Amino acid sequence: MALMNNTLARFSSISLAAAAVLGGTLGVVSAAQAKSLMCVWDVAGKTGDVYAAATDYAVAMQKNGADIELKSYVDERVAIEDFRAGQCDGVIATAFRTRQFNSVAGSLDSIGSTTVIRNGKVDMEVSYEVVRKVI
Repeated sequence: MALMNNTLARFSSISLAAAAVLGGTLGVVSAAQAKSLMCVWDVAGKTGDVYAAATDYAVAMQKNGADIELKSYVDERVAIEDFRAGQCDGVIATAFRTRQFNSVAGSLDSIGSTTVIRNGKVDMEVSYEVVRKVI
């Protein structure tokens, strides 16, 4: 459970595309384990794209024995506080907020996270190519 908690805390709202990394971790969760509650921050709440992606992921992980319940938040600060208080087993939020749980948190929502520097100058074309590959 602790391994899953740490892995889920590393997510940011944009990095759900990297959910395949988490899939390997949740895939080893036994069916006898209690339901996990994930705090999901989305500006649009339950009607937003992030919540929809989290729902798709939770449904897909049921095939691997992981029972994930989602709790929607429209206030990111409240989602993080609930996670910190132990009310959620995982959290989906921006890297800015999750960095306190994972010092190397970073994603497309972090300024400069995809910047490539060559010969002391920013190479924008290569930087954009990194973003294109991630998306």
